Amino acid sequence: LGAAVVVLVVGDVAALALDTYAGVGWRGAVVPGAAAYRPVPVALGVVAAYFVLAVAGTVTIGGRIVGGRWRLVHHLSLPTFALVWCHGILAGSDTSRLRIVYGVVGTLVCVLAVTRVLGAGTRPVVPGGLGRSDSASRRGGRSADPGTSDGFDASPVGDGPHDADARRGGVHA
Repeated sequence: LGAAVVVLVVGDVAALALDTYAGVGWRGAVVPGAAAYRPVPVALGVVAAYFVLAVAGTVTIGGRIVGGRWRLVHHLSLPTFALVWCHGILAGSDTSRLRIVYGVVGTLVCVLAVTRVLGAGTRPVVPGGLGRSDSASRRGGRSADPGTSDGFDASPVGDGPHDADARRGGVHA
C-alpha cells in the first residue's frame, strides 16, 4: 500500500509539473510556496508529499532504526492525511464533483483516528508474541522505549540472546 501511495504521489507531482494550464512547473511542484497557481493549497500538497516519503521510508527501514524511533516519524501519517485532504479540497479542479467523497473519507478517517486514540492501551494479548512481548508484560504493558506513544512493545520477538539478531533482520542458526 505504501509503495502504491508513493507511486501515486510521484504521478501527481509529475502531472502538476507538466500541466501547461496550471503552469506550476517543476520548481512549484517541489518547493512549497513557489507555485503561482493556488500557492497555499499546492504548498500543502508539496509538504504532504515530503511527509509521505518520510513515512514510507521509515516503514521500509523501521525495524532497523534503533529504539523504535521510526514510530515518531510514522506518527506523521494522520497530519499527512489532513494536509492531503486540505490540498485536494483547495487545489483540486474537480473538488465540486467530489464533495461527497471528501466528506465521507474525511469523516471516516476522523472516526478511526478517534477510536484509535480512545482505544490505545486496550490492545489484546495474542499468543505467539504478536501482542505485548513478555518484557512488556513484565513492565505492566509499557514499552521500555519512551519514544513509543502507544506504550506497547510491538516487537514480535522476545528478549532472549538471539532476539537482537532477529530485530536487526538477521537469521540465527
